[in-house]
Amino acid sequence: MFVDARAIVSMMAGEDTADSYEAALLEAPSPFTSTLAA
Repeated sequence: MFVDARAIVSMMAGEDTADSYEAALLEAPSPFTSTLAA
């Protein structure tokens, strides 16, 4: 699962979509992102 910057920002900011992103990340077998987003 590719994690883009908007998902990371959403979780850091505590936005409404943060919970669904967090759940998807916890269930993903191997989440990854680009070095620019990290």
